[in-house]
This record gives sequence, structure tokens and C-alpha cells, in this order.
Amino acid sequence: MVAATIVMIGGVSYELFIRDDDAPARRSITEHEGTLHWTPRGPNPAPRLSERYWTWSYPAAYSSRVRKGVGVYFRGERIGFVEAKRVDRGTVWVYAWIAPEFQQLALNAVESEPVETKEGPRIQIYRVAHSRPAESGPA
Repeated sequence: MVAATIVMIGGVSYELFIRDDDAPARRSITEHEGTLHWTPRGPNPAPRLSERYWTWSYPAAYSSRVRKGVGVYFRGERIGFVEAKRVDRGTVWVYAWIAPEFQQLALNAVESEPVETKEGPRIQIYRVAHSRPAESGPA
């Protein structure tokens, strides 16, 4: 009985104080609250890629979190992947393939960010608008 109590207290202590699973992943290098507002510096360096892929831009400091094959996620579900990136004038341009059934969601994405998770880097869409934004995805 005493041994079981000690094991139980040790397990609870481990879960509360030592285990790191519930620690929040580093979400943002800018530690923003809400939408990351970024105005690209300069024109899109690969407009032909934008004809085929969904295009987002972020500060160039995010470049290490974005590379070919990195997933695009919404609410824990992988909806696409990065096909290419270009870094130009302080901006990292991301060209991503989005599965057809999630293209409307990508069209309405108003808050996204390249983040580092325990599984590795990803582009996380945090919020979507209920109305259609002015810009759209690939033709």
C-alpha cells in the first residue's frame, strides 16, 4: 500500500513538474498576439510559382522553418505542404500545395505562421475569416 502511494505520488510529480509534453511549443519568433501582420518587402520573386501554388509571405527570419515538404496545418490536420520557398529583400516567400478539399479554407486564412513543433516545423493556420478576402490563391 505504501509502495503504491509512493509510485502514484512520483508519477503525478513527474507529470506535473518534469514531463515537457504540455509545455507550449515555441509559437512565434516575434511573440505576437493575434495576427502576424507582414508587408512583403519587394515584389514576389517567383510569380510563376504563384500561378500554380498558394503563396504566403513572412519575415525572412522564418526561413529556417520553411522548406520543401514542410506541412501546412489547420486545427491539427495536414491540409497541404510547402513546394518551394524564395528569400528576397527580408521576406521569405512560401509556395504551397493545398489539397482541393481545403482550398476554400486556405483562401479564407487570415492568420498563419511558420512554427516549430515537437514534430518539426510546419505552417500553422490559426484563424480563417467567414467572408472571402480580397486576394485569392492560384488560378
